[in-house]
Amino acid sequence: GWPEAMGLDGGDGGFLVGAGQWHRSMTYRDELVGGVGDFAAAYGGMFTDHTFSYDSVASYMIPYIFMKAIQRAFLEDTITSPASLLKDAEAYGKLRQNLGLLIEPRTLFGPVQFDRFRRNEGRGAATVQYLPNVTLNLHST
Repeated sequence: GWPEAMGLDGGDGGFLVGAGQWHRSMTYRDELVGGVGDFAAAYGGMFTDHTFSYDSVASYMIPYIFMKAIQRAFLEDTITSPASLLKDAEAYGKLRQNLGLLIEPRTLFGPVQFDRFRRNEGRGAATVQYLPNVTLNLHST
């Protein structure tokens, strides 16, 4: 298993703790792809030469969050191309402001909300702790 592969089968690696934005065991969902299992299955069908991972979910989340910000910022406007929003200074400013105010409670990453430094503060970091002979997966809700 992974503890042995990382050299954690001896006493030196006991009680190792790691943190991250997302882990496969999380049960968050969104309205486009459903849950992690749904997304992993769709991903595997599209990208047979890549392994589903944290990077797969992160790569999906970036355009998803932009989509949500565009939907909210330009709810009453007709947009022919989202790329045009980045060329127009006024539209770009409106999009940046909306990203700063965005609160999206249902994503594959869990709640997303940005602080004044533009960091995701929607929830605490997910943690994994390795204990000799026991693995606990803990994550915030």
